[in-house]
Amino acid sequence: MAHTRRNYLVDDDEPATPQMMEFASRTHQNGTPRMARDYRPASQDQAAMPVRVERWRLADGTRLHRIVGILWGIDDPSISTNRLDTGFYDRVVDVNVI
Repeated sequence: MAHTRRNYLVDDDEPATPQMMEFASRTHQNGTPRMARDYRPASQDQAAMPVRVERWRLADGTRLHRIVGILWGIDDPSISTNRLDTGFYDRVVDVNVI
């Protein structure tokens, strides 16, 4: 996975990078802006909270926790809670220490 190593200040006529255009829909941009100046700044919405977690023990003895229910944000319709594309949250995480 690539990480940001530097931030740059650019002129108003700077075109969007291929990475900016690729991730425009996942970052809730309005379409796919062609100019860097037209991208909305990053924001952080209310977090997702697991409301149902299943704990399984597999045949080989390993444990598996599966989150099957998620509550988004808070119960206030005036607060926006953006969600990412379907499948974005499918993750496998090894928990070695409890």
